[in-house]
Amino acid sequence: NSSPDHAGAPPRRRNSVDGSPKTHRRSDWEAAPSLLEQADAAAEDALDFNLLKTLVSKTLCSEPAHSENARKKLTVMVEESNLLEQSVASCTERIGLPDFTELGYALVPVTQDTSLDHRVQEKLELCVAAHRRTSIQRFCYCTEKHRVPKHTKVKDILSLVRRLLQLDHINVLRCFEVAEDQEHLYFLYEFMACRTLSSAVDRQEQSTWTLPQVANISRECCAAIVAGAVSVGLQHLDLSPDHVLLPIDDTIGHPRAGTSFAKVFGVGLFGVVHEDFTDRVTRSPEVRQAYLQAVGQKRDSVVTNLQSHDKARLDSWSLGTIMYTILEGRLPYKHTADRMLKSENRPLISCGDTEVHAVIDGLLSISPSDRMECAQALRSQWFRKYWRTPTEFVESTFSKMMAFCGESLPQRLFGRFLVKFLDDRNLRKITQSYYALDMDGDGIVSEKDLQAVAKMLHKPKKSIDRLMYCLAPPGASSISCWCFAETMAEDVIDGRALRLAFESIDQDGSQEITPPELFETLHPLNPELTLEQVIHHIGIVELNCASNMELHDHTLDFDEFCQLFPTRMQRVQELDRRGEEALMRSMELRTRFESVREVTWEWIHRLESVLQELNTLKGLAIEKFRGEKAREEAVDGLRSNLKMADNCFRNTPGPDGDLEAKHQANKKARARMWHRIEKGGP
Repeated sequence: NSSPDHAGAPPRRRNSVDGSPKTHRRSDWEAAPSLLEQADAAAEDALDFNLLKTLVSKTLCSEPAHSENARKKLTVMVEESNLLEQSVASCTERIGLPDFTELGYALVPVTQDTSLDHRVQEKLELCVAAHRRTSIQRFCYCTEKHRVPKHTKVKDILSLVRRLLQLDHINVLRCFEVAEDQEHLYFLYEFMACRTLSSAVDRQEQSTWTLPQVANISRECCAAIVAGAVSVGLQHLDLSPDHVLLPIDDTIGHPRAGTSFAKVFGVGLFGVVHEDFTDRVTRSPEVRQAYLQAVGQKRDSVVTNLQSHDKARLDSWSLGTIMYTILEGRLPYKHTADRMLKSENRPLISCGDTEVHAVIDGLLSISPSDRMECAQALRSQWFRKYWRTPTEFVESTFSKMMAFCGESLPQRLFGRFLVKFLDDRNLRKITQSYYALDMDGDGIVSEKDLQAVAKMLHKPKKSIDRLMYCLAPPGASSISCWCFAETMAEDVIDGRALRLAFESIDQDGSQEITPPELFETLHPLNPELTLEQVIHHIGIVELNCASNMELHDHTLDFDEFCQLFPTRMQRVQELDRRGEEALMRSMELRTRFESVREVTWEWIHRLESVLQELNTLKGLAIEKFRGEKAREEAVDGLRSNLKMADNCFRNTPGPDGDLEAKHQANKKARARMWHRIEKGGP
């Protein structure tokens, strides 16, 4: 029913008799695509609903000669297009998203979890969902369908879902899946143990942050907003300190002077899924005016009629509010009265850096036309002067990537498979290396960044092509952090994640992985993988970890499965070696002190008895009501017990020869020191 020459497709080209290319033109009987072909082509574009309905209606009315199957297909298309035009709040049918239960997730009951800030659940309405089989945790934003704004249609939700799944940025809380049931919508995001920026400000944590830390957290928020607008055309429109998530565990170092790896939640949701502002204080002046007009005109939507460039200016104001809050620990305006916003008094900034003033004043401009754009702020000198990476760190990261791309296909796919089992602590370690390749600080390692790194390290240009082929998605011009994580998954993965990965492959619960099971897991990651490659790789692993040839049964238990990750095995072997050295050292010390164990106990008991006598006699010596003779005897007792204590300390029990040799060495060192002092030396 469809043709490759549908409307909008480029004309095909064929070679003429002399070999020169010529444009292929349709003959008279195929001068133009049929209405059915045009409708099928329009259906491929999920946004061209009006064109689809027009073409389908024309086809049903003017072309009765079509077959019955074609008419049925067109009827189904009309029904689907009518569904897409319905409002989500009033729609009684499923809107075409996967079922939440069939995805295998279940909501975790709300508990007093110390790894989450209470604002995450109360303000952002994020709960935790866990996969029943793999135990992977996700943040879940759950909303009832009747709470969705009335103007939001099914096509708007589907368009938002498509864009959210495409948005992959290191500073944006990534959305992995979107599902539904009869009454709810479920947005599943990556999970991280976090606190909000509001909670950090309330506890005055920002007072301990250095200016480089403030600059880098502000840059990460700015990069998140720019990535959503540029890559998929989504604005935030509700950015507040509650939407900026910071990890709870900040003990991990950072090459950028202690950045906290901020992530922004809620990109694209406002205006489509909800229209309730999280924090009204951060709204821009024009939004407050539009809100008052909407209330007066009894309209539900506030930002629906705004143009895309006007929406971008709303995010600029909110971003300036965030930066000011990070820097000063308070909001730029104390209340939301319009007279404050209309005044010419700008918020005071305590920092004396003129570059900081230029960025924040530009973002908080009262006039939208004069307001600085987020993309312009991201290129400011304030951010760039704190964005430096040592060359040695860049070289080691680049070499690691090249080594990974040189591995066999099964080995690379194992790294890709492990990424989804990494937790937020593992990913923060990977982020340190990822930032080393980000030359311009926009949170994206583009092909241009890799070319700059290759030029700095004197690497050939063809190495960039190899990296992009192995790590970047097809047609992409950059490598996201989740794709880069494939190169370091083996280095940072821990035992729990590895066990979960093993059990997810072991479908029959036999505690052994067969080549077909492994192939079934890895083949969707790359269709070029063959079963023979998997069998060959398993054979190599068994050869390395088993000395008995009879054990080569081409199945992997958990110990053999761990051998598939040589980098992790080297790390585990190094830990085992250090553990064995510590055990040998402790056994050696135990053997050396075993011979003086009884003597040591006697020495301790003698000192304890001396201490008791001293405590008793010191009271007798100072009590004046006692006789002079009793007090003199007490003083004599103190003198004798002090001599006994001195004797004990001079003869400390220990291995023979060790303490005496040390004492003699210290005695000679002190003698040489006094000799130099007597001669006037240092």
